[in-house]
Amino acid sequence: MPATPIFLPTARGQRFCLLHHPGNLPADPVASILYVHPFAEELNRSRRMVALQCRALAEAGFEVLQLDLEGCGDSAGLFADATWEGWVADVLAARDWLVARRHQQANTPKADLQAEPGATGDIWLWGLRAGCLLAAEVARQLPRHLANTAPGSTIQPAKLLFWQPVSQGAVHLAQFLRLKVATDLVRGGSTGGGVTAPLDDRPSNTAPKPRQLLAAGQHVEIGGYEVSPALATGLEAAHLDGLPEGSRVVCLEFAQTAADAPSGESAAASAKATQTPALVSQIDRWQRQGVAVQSQTVPGAPFWQTQEIEVVKPAIQLTVQALLAAQKEANSPATSPAQKP
Repeated sequence: MPATPIFLPTARGQRFCLLHHPGNLPADPVASILYVHPFAEELNRSRRMVALQCRALAEAGFEVLQLDLEGCGDSAGLFADATWEGWVADVLAARDWLVARRHQQANTPKADLQAEPGATGDIWLWGLRAGCLLAAEVARQLPRHLANTAPGSTIQPAKLLFWQPVSQGAVHLAQFLRLKVATDLVRGGSTGGGVTAPLDDRPSNTAPKPRQLLAAGQHVEIGGYEVSPALATGLEAAHLDGLPEGSRVVCLEFAQTAADAPSGESAAASAKATQTPALVSQIDRWQRQGVAVQSQTVPGAPFWQTQEIEVVKPAIQLTVQALLAAQKEANSPATSPAQKP
């Protein structure tokens, strides 16, 4: 079934969404999934892979909502006006829309419903790269959000699907800002700031650094994206810790394949895909915080940053299988936080 385009109204304008309908109609979806996209150009480079995954999840019985955040894709607003708090509000608004939709469906008489008990309230937040940071922040804010918008509602632990999660926003922002420095060096340092920064004839060695411009309240243009101080501050402070106790994380990390390995590296060595130290450390913290973690490493190219469109086919089916297993386990009478192989 083709995806349905939706313009979701928010306090800061409309947000464009694509709703992928589950393939098990008229039965209820296995669960609903809200996709939170990555930062800046990584959004565009990952579109093909994400679209294929959405379709596969829908065929498996999931309902998937793709959301374009403020200033991104086909949503209203400019990237320069986006803030981290505004993006959190966008995700919360999309989640509220899914909840309202599920409740409406539950109150509509249907024949031969096959959904498991409790499935109506199941909503997964699926983040890619920096989208994982945003999803984690939404999970932390959700109890307060529900207390304000739906008093008396049942607050359940978060369910999160993470693809190649960025564990620290500060590191992600630093890497992004380095693109600005590299670009200025290539251009001979003729500009010191973004499109809103004053231009003058200062030598390149005295031109203000991106962080100096942000600290001064100015926007910085990097790779065609004008970043506001408010967005940079929010991203820099973002992290994956502090999820509600009892939350569940399904995590896929992508590892370099033999075909993409550097010259001289053997296929056997490349095939030994292992988790990065950053993710190993993050998983350990999650488990100590009472979060159930199911993680896998998938051989494949980093499709979110390659110039050519890349598709990591094994990840698509692995994601479907992992979510189906996690959903079944979450609905079982007794579960315990544990990392799966």
